[in-house]
Amino acid sequence: MSKKKEHLSQTETIERAISYAFEDKDLLWKSLKHFSSAHSKFNPDEHNRKLAFLGEAVIGMLAGDRKFSVANLPTDFLAIKTLGDMGKKLHLEEFIKLGGTTANQNLDGMSNKIIGEAVAAIFGAIYLDQKHDIYPVKEWCFKKLLPPLKINETGTKTQKGHGNSEQLGTAVLHLIATDYLSDRFPTLKETDLAGIRSGCQEQMLQASKLDKQFLAQMYINNEFAGLRTSLINSLNTP
Repeated sequence: MSKKKEHLSQTETIERAISYAFEDKDLLWKSLKHFSSAHSKFNPDEHNRKLAFLGEAVIGMLAGDRKFSVANLPTDFLAIKTLGDMGKKLHLEEFIKLGGTTANQNLDGMSNKIIGEAVAAIFGAIYLDQKHDIYPVKEWCFKKLLPPLKINETGTKTQKGHGNSEQLGTAVLHLIATDYLSDRFPTLKETDLAGIRSGCQEQMLQASKLDKQFLAQMYINNEFAGLRTSLINSLNTP
């Protein structure tokens, strides 16, 4: 089998496992490139850390959504350990690209952290593949990915939800700021982006004159795309 056909076969295998077909296949493979495999640690296109950084914000948004509508949700829902366990159930460790001494690990010895970061990167990759639209990602996560894996979501669902709208708005703002900074500063390390993210969030709120409860309501009304555009544009308005 040629390398091209083998790569295509592996892509189809992963997409079947995660129940998602990428429009941009390169995003999938980038999400599986561990930092150790990069030739240049400063080139974010050579490893999955930037995607994982974005993916963690996407996951935070999904967890915020679920906590708003499902009572008694476990506090570690979609935590890194949970993501690592999820990746193992999907056998993703077979496809994660490692380098250096890290590459000498056997599949069973691959850490939950490495696998969990790859899963987080997949969430980020799908968000980008969906053109920064969170709702298809939510649909995929809760209706296609999690049910077969039987991820623990124990709790009593309520019609009106029990969550705090400010907390949901915080998750919305966190994702939009992370998205904006990742795109605006493609060469900055994740630690640097994390350091300026809080300030960016405050600036978005001040410039747009919106509050977190309003952000939550916009998200609930399926107006995330317009809200994202509005908050980002507010930073560029004199």
